[in-house]
Amino acid sequence: MSQGTYGDVWLATVGTDTVAVKVLRRNHRSTPVVAAFLREIHLLSTLQSPFIVALRGIVYPHPAKLLCVKECLDKGDLRTSLRLNTRLMWAMNAKVALHLASALAYLHDRRIIHRDVKSRNVLLNATFGAKLADFGVATTIKQQRERTGRVVGTYRWMAPEVLRQQPASPASDVYSFGVVLFELDTRQAPFDDHGDADEMAQRILNGDLTLEFSPACPRWVHDIWPCSA
Repeated sequence: MSQGTYGDVWLATVGTDTVAVKVLRRNHRSTPVVAAFLREIHLLSTLQSPFIVALRGIVYPHPAKLLCVKECLDKGDLRTSLRLNTRLMWAMNAKVALHLASALAYLHDRRIIHRDVKSRNVLLNATFGAKLADFGVATTIKQQRERTGRVVGTYRWMAPEVLRQQPASPASDVYSFGVVLFELDTRQAPFDDHGDADEMAQRILNGDLTLEFSPACPRWVHDIWPCSA
């Protein structure tokens, strides 16, 4: 079905329900990765929001294998939807943006940072309701302050301060949210046609990221955009 931070995600059926099952990859079954996977499961178990993918349970078929069972959204991820579908009406785009913003507000109120907000981690249902997924690198603000020198996230959506190996913050998530807004308008992420990760990172650090919204982009997006910069 898809790939997450540490594992592959598969569709499964439990009774009459379709669920998403995340399985650790064999090459990621070291102790630190298993510990991170368990932290993700624990974090998800504490979250109850209509805008965050819900944890359904965990399964231990045997000691060497751990499965994380989550709710399944039938329209897949936002990035794939934007690439495959014709341009969405802004009423739908606004709904996705509102739901993602609501998910981040919920997390930040609880002093949690997602650290990998991107269109691939936004899942959609049949009516374009959106939910934030993949908490593999999420952390609390307190834990983040205790970690230094580690760059976490995905370059195209990553805030400049994170690239500088400074601690991520709720503001870093908001920056990434702004990039998703740009995607909703243009159906592409910054540097989508650029394959050199190091050069891409340097351009972000240098502030060489000029995003041009389409003529159809509503005024409220232009008003929000400076808040994410």
